[in-house]
Amino acid sequence: MRDKKIFIIDDDKGICLSLSKFLETEGYETYTYQDPREALQDFPVRNPQIVLLDLKMPHMDGLTVLEKLKAQDKNIYVVMMTAYATLESTIEALRRGANDYLLKPFKLSDVTLALERAEKVINLERENIKLKEELKILKEYEIVGESPQLKEVLDIVKRVSSLDVTVIIYGESGTGKELIARTIHFNSPRKNRPFIPVNIAALPEELVESELFGYKKGAFTGATTDKVGIFKACDGGTIFLDEVAEASPRLQAKLLRVIEYKKFTPLGSTREEEVDVRIIAATNKNLFELVKEGKFREDLYYRLNVVPIYLPPLRERVEDIPLLVNYFI
Repeated sequence: MRDKKIFIIDDDKGICLSLSKFLETEGYETYTYQDPREALQDFPVRNPQIVLLDLKMPHMDGLTVLEKLKAQDKNIYVVMMTAYATLESTIEALRRGANDYLLKPFKLSDVTLALERAEKVINLERENIKLKEELKILKEYEIVGESPQLKEVLDIVKRVSSLDVTVIIYGESGTGKELIARTIHFNSPRKNRPFIPVNIAALPEELVESELFGYKKGAFTGATTDKVGIFKACDGGTIFLDEVAEASPRLQAKLLRVIEYKKFTPLGSTREEEVDVRIIAATNKNLFELVKEGKFREDLYYRLNVVPIYLPPLRERVEDIPLLVNYFI
């Protein structure tokens, strides 16, 4: 396990010390408590994965402690320890959520076996949680496929969604770049703010800046009122810049300033405005090659390429084809 914290709760100081010493040699981080009330107080702070819990204690009996632990974390793995085991007490402990039982006096090898069983269960639960998260994303955002390549992409998506960093998605046309961008946004802290996609290649060069950054009245012929640009309209949210490789040198400079300083200047204005947006870019071209050819700014490339995601084409994940056929038929 990544985290190996164990609570040892027993009114017998000798048992606490001997178990703690042994488990620390096994690589566990241990916390011992002779008073279960202190353990319950520390539980949400320490966040252990396993609890070794005595059944009979003077301040609070083990079954009550068990219920209180499970109320705080239903998945906490609890091993009951007792010298007074009866069929009735065992059944009652299991009914209240205990995972395992150790009968005193027990050997250290018995403890080792109990912890091996615990780790198997905990690891299985983690895998189940991970699988449920993957299935939720697949279902909610209609991402169809179970190939290793797609699962690798989804793993990055899950990890990067909560991080407020710039992402660039590389992939051929039709691979689902906007779908991945939407998935990142709607699993991020910005999910309740706007998500606005912009295809730079689809906008006429003379309009792209006014669309993105807005303009002031009188900025050009026909500008009879102020217009809020996409960046301002997307404040607090995520803007998806598709086909970013098609940005003109002038637009590249403006995008760089937005990323670096979170500021932009509307057309016809002399005053910069602040904006808080997350940028997810996408392209079907090799930006690094464009940088070497002098067609794309190197500084903007490195600002965009903080977290690159590579979407494989369907020909590289043929095992997903039957699933896609079933989905669309």
